[in-house]
Amino acid sequence: MHIRRKGRKIYTYRVKNRRVFSKYHPMRSALSTVLTLVVLAFLGVVGYNVVGPLVTRLSAEKERPTMTPDPYIYEEQQTTAVTTIGSDSQEEISTETTAAPMLTPLQLSLYLNPNALSDMEKLRTVVSEAAAEGYHAVVVPLKLSGGALQYQSLVNEAKECGATSETLPTLSEIATTISECGVFPIARIETISDHLMPAEYQETGYRNTATEKLWRDDETGAEGKPWMTPFADESRQYLQNIASEIANAGFRNVICGGVEYPHFMESDYEILGPMLSDEASRSSGLVGMLNAIGDATSAAVCEVELSRAIAGEEESLNPDALNLTTAMVLIDFDKFNGTFFHASERYDVSKLAYPDKALMLMQIAEEVTGTMSVLPCIRSSNLTQSQLEAVIDTMYEIGYTEIFIQS
Repeated sequence: MHIRRKGRKIYTYRVKNRRVFSKYHPMRSALSTVLTLVVLAFLGVVGYNVVGPLVTRLSAEKERPTMTPDPYIYEEQQTTAVTTIGSDSQEEISTETTAAPMLTPLQLSLYLNPNALSDMEKLRTVVSEAAAEGYHAVVVPLKLSGGALQYQSLVNEAKECGATSETLPTLSEIATTISECGVFPIARIETISDHLMPAEYQETGYRNTATEKLWRDDETGAEGKPWMTPFADESRQYLQNIASEIANAGFRNVICGGVEYPHFMESDYEILGPMLSDEASRSSGLVGMLNAIGDATSAAVCEVELSRAIAGEEESLNPDALNLTTAMVLIDFDKFNGTFFHASERYDVSKLAYPDKALMLMQIAEEVTGTMSVLPCIRSSNLTQSQLEAVIDTMYEIGYTEIFIQS
């Protein structure tokens, strides 16, 4: 059988290099050359634009080092005395000292419960505990709703109507006890929420315009109780005397609360006169009463509840007419859980975290109080400790350095 010899296999160029990316294909060599040139060009650009300026900056930094001060730390220029040796006179060269700007520290004030004044030892204990918790001031309720005073007053009308007694501590004793604990004393008084004065001095209460009989409400018992009216000069004078003696005893501020009318029935408006059914007259009466207190002492501060102000229920809040320059704005976060309207705009706080909610509410507080200074007061009863701290931090960060806490 004849066997055919196959012979030596010959590889042609076409067969051997039929794949473009074969290492023998000439296209691969060309691509390699192009890529090499691109890389070299890129390195040249980087070297020119990055490495070059960096080398230049390092050289300049070596000659003139850059000084970077620590945050919030400012260098002071020291006074240097230079004595000229061998001279008949001595020359002192001084440079001005530039003090570093200081951040105003946060001051927290705590509203005290009325029973804290049951005796001076209890007051000292409560205030000492507040001081230990970091509070700088305490708010003491010195005139309660209904008219009772929690101190010995020297005002004759207060003695005559039974609002005070000699068994109570003096204002000096209260203020001294608080100050000895290392905190400031601040007072709070209920203004026209007073039943005692009109019961003794009928001219300070609401009266039937036809019969001159003293008006009594229908909500405080079978006989009802009278209420102090802000329209009477005698009412304003009494509150002036109370606020003056408190401020003169060393209390830093006198917060005026309870600035609202009692609930009148429709039949009451008919017998008490048109001023109580007229919106402008009602506001004027409350503003006039607050201004009288402001005339008596510059320590007076008006208390405003933000939820009531938004609802238009704070009838005394007329910044253009008030001579009191500071408003204590009480914020109860529990009353801001959904949507509400203010200045024809709709607000929704239902999904906001407490810090963001605080920012929104403080902006509205600034709007409703106009040019008055704002002292924020947080009602803390429904807040956790972490929520309260977050709200305080937020208010401090936006510039409120004095914040009040009410349980």
